[in-house]
Amino acid sequence: MAELDPERRHAPRTSTYFLAVEIQGEDVYYRVVTNLSPGGFFYEEPVPTEKPGDEVVMDFPLPGRRDQLRIRGEVRFVQPRRGIGVRFTDVAAPEQLERLVACPPPPLED
Repeated sequence: MAELDPERRHAPRTSTYFLAVEIQGEDVYYRVVTNLSPGGFFYEEPVPTEKPGDEVVMDFPLPGRRDQLRIRGEVRFVQPRRGIGVRFTDVAAPEQLERLVACPPPPLED
């Protein structure tokens, strides 16, 4: 299988910084999402065990709301010591994702 270029994008990504909850069976893990687009997202993972093609299920927080946005995605690329790029495959409420992408939480200041 050919390596996917992590810089190849179908839509521009926006820098952000928020915690999402990854669901793996009965286990949950907090993940830091650092960029987001209509087509996918990138989250920090210094020692990734995921590989391209793996499914990812996460709950994204929705600013100003108590409920979460459940997303499913496919790992597209892995950058060791950095993180994982994911393409959305299923979003429970696409209109909520559109709002989150249009106005994401701000990134951390350097």
